[in-house]
Amino acid sequence: MHPSAPSPCFARRRYAAAVSFAIPLPSAGPVRLDLFDVSGRRVRTLHDGILPAGDQVLSWDGILQSGDAAPAGIYFPRTRWRNQSQSTQIVLLRR
Repeated sequence: MHPSAPSPCFARRRYAAAVSFAIPLPSAGPVRLDLFDVSGRRVRTLHDGILPAGDQVLSWDGILQSGDAAPAGIYFPRTRWRNQSQSTQIVLLRR
């Protein structure tokens, strides 16, 4: 997974946040993208399914699995593809 962009991510309104994740896939296959908070708790599954080969871009709208806006903080997206796992870090700031 390439670093997320933008980070830090600014959310000016309650639900206005967007961050993108570039995921290069050498071949098609099942991909899971989960988002974790600093305590290690999964707060959202952003994708769980088949993606084609090539550079894929997935995004997060700043919303938790519960439907609530994510509070400001540090989040860790983790991508699983076949037997590989990659993670990065997002800083979400709210105004």
